Amino acid sequence: MRTFCFDVISIPQIIFAHEYSTDKHDIEFGVWENIIELSYVISGDLFLNYGKGVEIVPEGSVLIGRRSEPEHIFSKGKHSHITVGFLIDTRSGNELVLPNWLVPSNGSVYFSNFRNIVEEYSLKQKSTLKLSAMVLSLLADIDSEYKKQQNKSSVDYGAQKYSMKAKRYIINHISEKIYVEDIASAVGLSVGYLSNIFKKTTGQTLIEYINTVKLQRVRELRLTLGVTLKEAGKTVGFYDENYLSRLYKKYFGKNLSEIPKHNIRDKTE
Repeated sequence: MRTFCFDVISIPQIIFAHEYSTDKHDIEFGVWENIIELSYVISGDLFLNYGKGVEIVPEGSVLIGRRSEPEHIFSKGKHSHITVGFLIDTRSGNELVLPNWLVPSNGSVYFSNFRNIVEEYSLKQKSTLKLSAMVLSLLADIDSEYKKQQNKSSVDYGAQKYSMKAKRYIINHISEKIYVEDIASAVGLSVGYLSNIFKKTTGQTLIEYINTVKLQRVRELRLTLGVTLKEAGKTVGFYDENYLSRLYKKYFGKNLSEIPKHNIRDKTE
């Protein structure tokens, strides 16, 4: 996906604003200097081709047309959108960072803002300071929404990364008594922060994950090697058989005694 980064150095001059519906949308754009078109896709997915593959722009998206290179935009069926185009002077910068398109979290608000612009333009039939302010506000909203979504993606990736580090630590220390403080120290986070992101990314607390991994190992040893409950418990740091049995029942809803003992070693000798 392309992004457009620029500073605004003039007041936008609106040249069109309308709502549009068609049985099949198909239009090609050339390079238009200093023109930006913003559209809200009301219904019917759009397909955007600008020479680097085709991107699907779904219903409920805001489409940003910078017109800095040729584009082909089309639908495969009925389609409607609401749009505003304007002349604006810009320069290279990072005041605004806009993607090709995005799906805003509050689409109904964007649709309402587009409709207000169209109604105001229809009433005045010319660009006004009020319309310019409405368009600048819309640009700022798109910029803010995009940056918010990008930040969320970065946070989610970081959370996944630290959760995986925590899981690896737990698996590598499965035979020991594992403390949450040690896991947090190993991954370089505070106990509270690690506990929070681990729960969000896995759906389990750290203690729940530790116990699940240990209990699965006990079950595996019982099934494959036929070891006693006491022996299996020792391999994962559980030395109280009664506690181990209660914990297994709590997590898996079955008694450990219900697990059949098989001894692969006996079968292969």
